[in-house]
Amino acid sequence: MVCHKTSPKGFTLIEVLITIAVLGLIGTTAMFSLFGYRSRNNFNLDAETLVSAIRDAYSRAENGEEGSAWGIQITNAASGSDYFEVFKGTTYSASNVVVRSPFSAYTQIISPTSGNSTTTIFSARTGTSTAQIAPRLQRTGGSETYTISVSSLGLVSKTSP
Repeated sequence: MVCHKTSPKGFTLIEVLITIAVLGLIGTTAMFSLFGYRSRNNFNLDAETLVSAIRDAYSRAENGEEGSAWGIQITNAASGSDYFEVFKGTTYSASNVVVRSPFSAYTQIISPTSGNSTTTIFSARTGTSTAQIAPRLQRTGGSETYTISVSSLGLVSKTSP
């Protein structure tokens, strides 16, 4: 009598468990990488949105839109979301606000300090700024920062120290 020994087909339990563990590790790493990417992307978007809003207020003032000065106020809220507002007129008033935009949860204002705001107003036709401002933004849970500077001539720059 001749016995043929057949080899088992399929995977052993150990092989399956090791494969699942490796796939879980890869998935976890990918998830954290995706979260970091999303956080950085939203932070950069917030900074670009603020720069764009400042340039828009400057442009409206320089072009004499509605024959008025235009300004921007950036607020570090003591509670709730930090935000900025674009307004028309020579002084800030809630009734003159034309755009109010909160920052995402990925961005926090570190200057001005909590509960304070900074404001600049661009003169009608000339676009010169009443105050040089330099708000600082920081990515929530990260070390990345941006300083958005507005000169007395209305020039806007975004720098990362």
